[in-house]
Amino acid sequence: METKKLTAALVASAALFGSSFAEAACTQASLAGSWRLQMFNEFGFWVTCTLNVAANGAVSASKPCGSKSAVAYIVQPGGKLTMSGPGTCTFTGGFPQNSINGGRLNEIHDGVLSKNLQLGSAVGEFDTDNATFRLVRQ
Repeated sequence: METKKLTAALVASAALFGSSFAEAACTQASLAGSWRLQMFNEFGFWVTCTLNVAANGAVSASKPCGSKSAVAYIVQPGGKLTMSGPGTCTFTGGFPQNSINGGRLNEIHDGVLSKNLQLGSAVGEFDTDNATFRLVRQ
């Protein structure tokens, strides 16, 4: 009798909590896909891009990024995002950009994905300025 109660309780717990536990696990592949990126620096400057992240974390973009100053920033090869904490869905990385004003390096020091893997939020640097990053899966 006790075994049946315990089994029933375990089945009920798995049904209620199983999917939420599964959502918390992230892998490098969780970063893969197309993302709308918004970067904001401490001086009110912003840049928006559509980034493509490969399964290995390589970052690319199919068109220039827009900005507050109407300067087109072009994502350069060599960028990468890395899942640094799979259990907590945290990531780090960076990607270079060029513009008429010269090169910029965007660095993400501490990023996190939402449990449903559709949103990301991060802090880091745009060139040498402190910046925040927002990512929305497309």
